[in-house]
Amino acid sequence: MAYDDMEVVMYKILAYLYKCNKSGKEPEFLDYYAGGSLVKTNQVYWNQIMKELIDLGYVRGFLTRETKDGLLIQQDCPQVTFAGRTFLKENSRMNEAKDFLGDAFEKVLTATVEALAASVRM
Repeated sequence: MAYDDMEVVMYKILAYLYKCNKSGKEPEFLDYYAGGSLVKTNQVYWNQIMKELIDLGYVRGFLTRETKDGLLIQQDCPQVTFAGRTFLKENSRMNEAKDFLGDAFEKVLTATVEALAASVRM
């Protein structure tokens, strides 16, 4: 498995959104966007992955629009659905991605959401 494998990128996005949802924090788009603090990939690939997550019903709260330059995705109260949570927690490929990323990602994820919470209090 590699850091830019689809499963790994999906795991990072779903884990971040789920943690934000559980914490009652509005996800910061730049944290999980292509090239953001959690996801290091190109925009075209990220768009494909997000479209897949949206189409499968794993996330909601996104506005998508085809433009002459490609797919445009914007967040509008993003959430992980129950199906997305189940996929995140029970799918064997998601578990492999979690194991691949290890504790380091979980620490970064927690720190990112905590920083988000701190910025809201300011």
